[in-house]
Amino acid sequence: MAEPPENNPPKRGADTHRIVVVTGLSGAGKSTATKALEDLGFFCIDNLPVMLLPKLLELVSHGTSDEVQRLATLDGLTGTYNRRHFMELAHLAFESARRFGQPLTAVMLDVDHFKSINDEYGHHVGDQVLRTLAERCRSTLRTIDVLGRYGGEEFAILLPGTTRRNAATILAERIRHRVAEELIHTDAGPVGVTVSVGVAAMETTTRNPEELFKRADAALYEAKQAGRNRVVEDVAA
Repeated sequence: MAEPPENNPPKRGADTHRIVVVTGLSGAGKSTATKALEDLGFFCIDNLPVMLLPKLLELVSHGTSDEVQRLATLDGLTGTYNRRHFMELAHLAFESARRFGQPLTAVMLDVDHFKSINDEYGHHVGDQVLRTLAERCRSTLRTIDVLGRYGGEEFAILLPGTTRRNAATILAERIRHRVAEELIHTDAGPVGVTVSVGVAAMETTTRNPEELFKRADAALYEAKQAGRNRVVEDVAA
């Protein structure tokens, strides 16, 4: 006899009505909750804005599971990949680079003094800043590059086939310069923003993408300590 439905959850993608919007959590708490729910066969969508709920309900009612799955991979605010899916792609890119001996570079980017922007103009303006920043990054990257929201005002970029020197001097500096030189138009008027950037390249001793992004994040911290609005390259030991 088949098990009751509640004890026999469907495989991922089999039932688009089993959806959970994960919000109000961050860091390890969110990761643990998300994994537990996915193990039960649920789609988990990170921080879906209220404005997108009608769209989600429409997709569910029409049974368009492919579109629901796509929505589950994106950050609701910026339209970039959410951290969970970004790291899934990072693992694939890392294993491919290692297998074929190709270069791979990680970039961590953080908005300078973002808390001050929220405090002075309000969180809705902060959201507009993040959306514009994501769009400027997208318009600068190649089609093979991967952009994700790592958390808060921090973004991560993966550059397949790119060396650290090229990533830092060409692409990362291009993004930093464009953000610093072009005001962001918001409901509160034009807002000036700068970003700090850390860059790290995969080495033969790099064990996994988490280690690669940890080094890029350390370089980002150095950029902050050195005065912000700059790019710092990690130098592997």
